[in-house]
Order: sequence, then C-alpha cells, then structure tokens
Amino acid sequence: MSAEYVKNNTKISELLSLQEPWHYPVIIDNMMNIEHLMKSDNPTIRKMGFSHAHQTSLNHFHFEDDDTNKERPIAYHVYNYDKGQFGNWQGLGNVSAWARGQAWALYGFVACGTKPYYLNDRLVPKDTSAAALYASALYRWVGFTENKQKAQQYEAYADQIMASLTTEYRTDLTKTKSYQLGFVLNSATGHMPRGSEVDTPIVYGDYYFIEANLHKLKLYQSLLQRE
Repeated sequence: MSAEYVKNNTKISELLSLQEPWHYPVIIDNMMNIEHLMKSDNPTIRKMGFSHAHQTSLNHFHFEDDDTNKERPIAYHVYNYDKGQFGNWQGLGNVSAWARGQAWALYGFVACGTKPYYLNDRLVPKDTSAAALYASALYRWVGFTENKQKAQQYEAYADQIMASLTTEYRTDLTKTKSYQLGFVLNSATGHMPRGSEVDTPIVYGDYYFIEANLHKLKLYQSLLQRE
C-alpha cells in the first residue's frame, strides 16, 4: 500500500478501478486501510497514513447548502486530484451521502487517532454494512480517547447501532437463503445506482459486525479490570 503513496502529493492513489477522463482518482475506500500503515514500525510509513488522511479531509468532502457552518461533511466516493473533479459512483446520487463512504472515512480517521467527523445521515439509503462500520469505528475511538464524556456518547451511539442490527437484521431471525449461505446480516447495499447488491447480505458487513462485537467485548473486559 505504501508503494501507491505519491510523495509529492501526499496521498494514496487508486489507478486500477477507473478509466479516462480520470487521471489521478482516489477513492474514499482507501481510508479503510489506513490502520495498516499506522501499525507499521516505520515512522515514514505511519506519516504516509496521516498525510493521506489529511488530504482526504481537505478534498473528499462537500456540504449541504443549509450547512453554512460546515459542520456536517459528506464524503465523495472519488476525487480526481489531477483535475479537481469529484463524484459518487456507488451513492444514491452524485451529491448525496453515500452511507458506506461516510463509514470508510470515519473508520480511517479513527485509525489515525483523529477526531471523528459528525456524519450526516439524512440522505443515505439503508445499508447494514455501513452501520456495522460506524459501530466498529466508534467502539475503537472509545478505546483510546481521554474525553470520558465523548467516550460515553460514542459508545452509546455504537450500542444503539448494534442493538438495531442485532434485533432487526440478523439472517437467523428469518432463516432465508442468506442464513443458509452463512451470512449474518441482511439489508446491505453494494451499488445503488446500478441496482447491484441492494437489500442483500454483503460479506464485509458481516466482518465489521463481528469486529464491532469484539471491540465492545474488549471495552467490557477493560471495565471489569478497572473494577
């Protein structure tokens, strides 16, 4: 991953998924992999992760017209650094909030130890994979923030998400074909504009749902040790 880092532009390129007229496209999905750079023993590689996150914060977000204070950033799926172009390929529309893209951003910023963005959820379609991502990222943030008030707030948000996923979206509640195939969650959305993977299980949704549960368990065990 560090090989894709371009030193002069301080970001990680994604040159395989898109063709012309995109010359230097970078997708928000790259934020999910930032944690691998941050785990490196090499400070130069960790710096790459921070730099990419910083460039993402500067270029990958737009705001609704009524958000005059710019408090609710909405992530673009793709930003073309060569031409300053942007767009959504998997969101509901070109200027909508793509739920999983929002979650990739949150997950990556938390991996860097940076403050999570407030992410607007008024325009996003239902996607349990994005919800599981949010929960996992919030639990991770709780694990290392020193702000107890914020920790309680973010853990409560994550608990609400996980409670909804657990009580409403598990495949074993309906035991349909998805359950027989071994999926855990229903109702994820892969590519809304193309009508692909809509209202269906997605394997990475299950991954982050399980990861979120593990993070919650770790928080609980830490609480027991303090007592």
